[in-house]
Amino acid sequence: ANEDAASVVVKSGALDACVREIDGPDLLSSLASLEILAEVAESSSAAARGLKSVGSLGDALVRATLDETADPALRTRAMIVGARIAATCATSDEALVQEMARVLTAQESNFRDAVVDAAGELCLTNAIVATNFVKTTKTVVFTAADSALRGRGESQVVALHALANVFGAERGEQEILDDEAESILADAIFAACGSKSFGDIISTALANKSDHFVNLRVAVYRLLSTAGHRARFAEEIAAHPSARDALALDVEPALVAARARRRALAALADADIADARARDLFRVAATASPRAS
Repeated sequence: ANEDAASVVVKSGALDACVREIDGPDLLSSLASLEILAEVAESSSAAARGLKSVGSLGDALVRATLDETADPALRTRAMIVGARIAATCATSDEALVQEMARVLTAQESNFRDAVVDAAGELCLTNAIVATNFVKTTKTVVFTAADSALRGRGESQVVALHALANVFGAERGEQEILDDEAESILADAIFAACGSKSFGDIISTALANKSDHFVNLRVAVYRLLSTAGHRARFAEEIAAHPSARDALALDVEPALVAARARRRALAALADADIADARARDLFRVAATASPRAS
């Protein structure tokens, strides 16, 4: 049914019209077309294939992103939507994946926050695409880590979620990348920490339990729910008393954050670390934390 429906939509020319509208004179129409295209790509694999069969798609997205005379809102949305569509590609060899990787590298200095957000979108679901992206766009990965661990405000929250996507928060069994990519991720994290330890950064981020910082705490927990599966990061938390206590012993007043923390604790408990006492502490705390509804 999805194949048939997608075929009908492609043959109707509606997708071609949306792609053409990206370059149109009306900003709102262009932005609306971008969102429609992203929703089509994410609705089913058949729809994604149909969309990517529109030959002008990649050129339109790249053109909108790189056009220095275009509205910044259009440029950044084209970048993020292009990454969302590229994330549906089966392999890193597809032209759209390579084009978006090139665009993100080129625009890193101009639209740092949007590039980081787009990097997370591109790595969301496919480990093959994510692995290639990490290995071919190291500067973007290091920028994402720097924004996530050293940033402030909403930019930091967005970067933490993006970095969690790169690590594999939504990839399930495809979470772990190959050894080279994993090494790059680790190097990016520890470079962003600077003179501080990873535990220092996590402890500081989780220290304020007020409602004003709930989004930050949720983002930190989400990063740990995937990075925490890696022994090198779990060991950093286990060896840092303040970070360990912030996760396993301190009260988390916000329910949404408490549920996110449970997933982080479960990841840390599953990591292959030598500190059995810390691993047991994480496991007990995960069991006691609220489950996601």
